[in-house]
Amino acid sequence: MKKLVFLLVAFTSVLAFSLAGCSNKNTSSGSGSADSGDKNKTNIDLWHSLSGDNGKNFEKIVDDFNKESDSVHVNAVYQGGYTDAITKIRAVGDKEVPAILQASGTNRKYLAESDFVKPLQEVMDKEKFDTSGIEENVLNRYTIDDKLYSMPFSSSNAIMLYNKDMLKEVGLDPENPPTTYEEIEKASQKIKDKTKNYGFSFATIGWYFEELLANQGGIIPG
Repeated sequence: MKKLVFLLVAFTSVLAFSLAGCSNKNTSSGSGSADSGDKNKTNIDLWHSLSGDNGKNFEKIVDDFNKESDSVHVNAVYQGGYTDAITKIRAVGDKEVPAILQASGTNRKYLAESDFVKPLQEVMDKEKFDTSGIEENVLNRYTIDDKLYSMPFSSSNAIMLYNKDMLKEVGLDPENPPTTYEEIEKASQKIKDKTKNYGFSFATIGWYFEELLANQGGIIPG
């Protein structure tokens, strides 16, 4: 039987892989520390990509769950960055997938089309899970073909920072910064012409551009 995974998503991500078909385990595949599990509970693996303080806080959430649950023990295993985790999922396919995966939301389409991923919607319908407390826009991001494929875990937002001194230097109002692509282009060109500095830049991360485009009423198909 193929293993199905649920995806748990952070806006940089997706978490929630189907438990269907997963065997109980006391150890974990992948890198990172693995505990011995609990022989009196159903043991499942959760692959994640949170390190540093975020990783510590995440592991505390898992530890608290394990203390409260009478039937399930979650073994959280760090798999490196989001790209590393997806690379490992692609490598193992439906053979060694964890019960739950935390992955980048930018991979939601690939994961939704994978035959080892089960839509979270199926479990939520069965359990009559109430999603009214979750932001509608966030739910929509992870809904494909009217099915919620993953549970939003965290939702990141891109923020544009601007240099007030530089705007003032080139004659622009620092209290009224550019808010559209057209305004950013004009301001950036003015900064470049007068100071020889770059007027605007952002990291080459797909969803940064997607956010900017969406705020202008544009949509990236797919």
